[in-house]
Amino acid sequence: MKLSTMINATGRSRLMAVLCCLLFVFAVACGDDDDNGGNNSNNTNNGADVGTDEDTGTDEDTGTDEDTGTDEDTGTDEDTGTDEDTGGTCEGLGQDIGPCDPICQTGCADGEACVAGRASQNDPLQSQCLPAGTGVQGDTCGEQAGCEAGFGCFTVEGASQCLEICQPSQGAAACPDGFSCAAQDQNLDYGVCIETPSDCEQFPPEDTCGDGENCYQTQGGGFICAAFNASASAGDACSSPTDCNDLQLCVSTSQGGQATCQNACDPTATDNRCADGESCAQLQGAEVGVCITQ
Repeated sequence: MKLSTMINATGRSRLMAVLCCLLFVFAVACGDDDDNGGNNSNNTNNGADVGTDEDTGTDEDTGTDEDTGTDEDTGTDEDTGTDEDTGGTCEGLGQDIGPCDPICQTGCADGEACVAGRASQNDPLQSQCLPAGTGVQGDTCGEQAGCEAGFGCFTVEGASQCLEICQPSQGAAACPDGFSCAAQDQNLDYGVCIETPSDCEQFPPEDTCGDGENCYQTQGGGFICAAFNASASAGDACSSPTDCNDLQLCVSTSQGGQATCQNACDPTATDNRCADGESCAQLQGAEVGVCITQ
């Protein structure tokens, strides 16, 4: 069996994007909505650009609008800013992690995409603007960029590919059918869409993930395979499941507290894999648990 979810992004001198799937906090997908939100921000205020009254000269010749100030003073088209101010339906991360928001794709210049990553494995996620490419879900990408805004470049089974950015709190609606939203950080509503293996099981002998990978349940109810950290031990600090070893989970006992790696167990099995003096505590919303001292 195996358990984990984080995908290390490529790149030596930039923030590394990492994918994680936290079992107890889980995997708003903005997807197309995110991109639309960004586009609305750049392309709205059409009324101010067309300049109908000013260009025709009608009001200037008659003086009607100039005297009443009806069109000029109300500022209906220019001031409402409905799409620009609200960003459509995109609410963003809700936390400041850098110069841009990877969910709504705001804060970057034209031709750039906002992504979130870590400078090193245990560092907090930070956002940054990178040159946007044309890659979408599953397309091959380079070390620095290559993906459209709303997608990130991640390493999956040894290959770099573009994955759609999503929000784990949206559950099954976060990603298209056949994909699950895997969270990157236990304190952020930020993840990427990973293809959900139909035969992925969490405990042996049914576990069918590849060597060095674990099977994890996402908040959306799906299961995904991802690499684990073979050097981790129970009790080590972690920020994502792939910080932990085979058959371990990254869990926190308090809201916002430091998460640690804990041995995973099967709460439905007679032999739940816990040591003497330990019991298997099932995680809320998950089909697995962790071993705790009685």
